[in-house]
Amino acid sequence: MLTVIWILNVLAFVAMMGATVNTQDINRLLGRALLDVLNANHLAVKVAADIMGLDESSLRKQLRGEAGHELRIVRIHRLPIDIYTDFWARALYLRGQQTVGEVVDSFGLRREA
Repeated sequence: MLTVIWILNVLAFVAMMGATVNTQDINRLLGRALLDVLNANHLAVKVAADIMGLDESSLRKQLRGEAGHELRIVRIHRLPIDIYTDFWARALYLRGQQTVGEVVDSFGLRREA
């Protein structure tokens, strides 16, 4: 059952990302989503890194979306299931926010302060 949920999450995320987004943007978005979820669940980055089989420094680089330091879904999958599912929900939410912003900008609907 978990595999089905994982596949559906990945497919939904890929569909929302669209073809015009570069991998650096995807890495930043995924890193922000994971960091948000770790903070919301009061799980320290060091503890998450241990669970994922990474050193803390490497995970922090991945969370920042640095080039050459991509988050691996296989490693995120090692986190507790509630964090893993919250991660996908947060990633989809953040991408949805970006999409709304892009639509508003393309139609010139953004209000100036």
